[in-house]
This record gives sequence, structure tokens and C-alpha cells, in this order.
Amino acid sequence: MWNGYGYKKAIIKIKDLATKNERIIFPKNNKRMKVETLITSLVYLEYNEKYGVSPYNLLGIYLKENKVLIRIKSKEAITKMLDCISENEDKNFLNAIENIEKFINKVHILINRNHDSLLKLFLSNNSNGRKKDQNFYLLWLILRKIKIETLFSNREEIFKLVMKIFKKSQESIKRNDFIYLIENIYENNEMYIFLY
Repeated sequence: MWNGYGYKKAIIKIKDLATKNERIIFPKNNKRMKVETLITSLVYLEYNEKYGVSPYNLLGIYLKENKVLIRIKSKEAITKMLDCISENEDKNFLNAIENIEKFINKVHILINRNHDSLLKLFLSNNSNGRKKDQNFYLLWLILRKIKIETLFSNREEIFKLVMKIFKKSQESIKRNDFIYLIENIYENNEMYIFLY
């Protein structure tokens, strides 16, 4: 965990998010530092996207044994970002943390605050119900553009669509086709038909 950095306000906010959400959303009985590292990685994606960097340039998305794997391309890039932010205490970084808090709220809405629903979603990704980082990266990619109001009014339908994308990640699918699927889940009616 990058908790030795000088921007204390940001680090405290990340720790608070980890503590508040490690029961339902993040792994139970896991080291808090791992949850903080995951949240920091999500903040890194959020922060860079606000500066016009596509998350698909920051995430490695590739096929392995006919399954989609998603990873942060460079942990060193996160360290460099935190070095820079620690020097100038960039307020946009705090905004990115707040947006990840909104993302966590979206997850709560999506699963109806039911831990078992999240496990069901991750099981559809053949993760044995484990809360792997790649599941959260995929969930963030899908939910980041959906408004909270839309989630409230269409929760069940969106949950089904999200589950379909998680299942698709277990099939042999081209990277660009998978990205298209994520980016068009809630904007393209043809995609609804494709998913069902």
C-alpha cells in the first residue's frame, strides 16, 4: 500500500473507504492494506480518466486460456502519480476518491446491499465467489458512466446485463469486442439483444 505518501488527507480518505466497505463490498477477513491498495488503484483509473487518459490504456485486458484477464498495467505509474500528488496536493485527486466512493455506492445499489448478490455476480466470472481485483476493475469499467438514478430505477435489469458481461469474460472474445460490449451496455439497444 502506498500509505507513506505526504498527502495525508487523501490517504486518510482511502483508509476510511476501505474500513467502511470491507464487509459487504471488499474481501472479508483480508488485510486492510490489500483493500486500500485496490481502492488506490481504482482512484488511479478515475483520476487519469478525468485528465483524458482512457482506462483501457492503463489496464491490461487480454485473453489467457480463453478467459479475459484485467490488470493494472503499471503499479509504478501509480507510485509516480502519488509522488506527484504528494508534492502539489492536487484537489482533483480528492475528487477522484469521492468518485470512487460514488462507485462503491453504485455497487451497493446494484447488489441491493446484499453480499450474496455480489458473490453471485463474481461466480458468473468463474471466480469461485472470490473478490479478485480484476472483478472490481471490470465492475468499475461498467458502472462508471451509469448515473445513480438510472441504477435505482433499473437495478434488476442492469444487474442482469452486468452479469452477462461477467459471463462473457469467461469466453474467447476479442479485446476490442469486449471493450465495445462494456462501453455500449446501456446505450445501444442492439447490445441488449446481443447479451440476452
